[in-house]
Amino acid sequence: GSLARGDGTPADAELEAGDKAYLADDLKLAKTHYAKAKRLAPKDPAPRVGLLRVALADSGVATDYAAAPKNAKIKARVRDADTVIKLDPNYGPPYVEKGRLLLILGEADPALAALGRGVELAPQDPEAHSALGVARLALGKTEEALKSFERAVELDRSNPDRLTNLGTAYML
Repeated sequence: GSLARGDGTPADAELEAGDKAYLADDLKLAKTHYAKAKRLAPKDPAPRVGLLRVALADSGVATDYAAAPKNAKIKARVRDADTVIKLDPNYGPPYVEKGRLLLILGEADPALAALGRGVELAPQDPEAHSALGVARLALGKTEEALKSFERAVELDRSNPDRLTNLGTAYML
């Protein structure tokens, strides 16, 4: 899910540039743009979500379920996500990031809660649906996971990770 809102503000232009750099895996440039957006709009949670995404991608920690159950860096990022959520409890992306981080820690139940809220607030975000599917799969809720993965593919048909998750759910 893009963090840019298309509102034409200077901060939003930085968010858009950050999103593009992040998707191109240019984490240094993404961090620069998100940090500038944060300076331009200090109360906006979106730049902070971008910085969270970059921090996770730059951490070198695998993003698989339960890949790092005791990782202090990931636990710190969960606390960062909670701080961002407090800025705007009705903004979906920080819930999605929190859920993704909790999945890495192997904490499926709290991840499910965070991701459910993320999907509720950001229903067009394919990553929200995909991560929710992973949480459901981790809890043995295969049919529900399948629905989440199907929705993620509907929203982002060309993403191979989404298709792989859907195929895995079908196999199960």
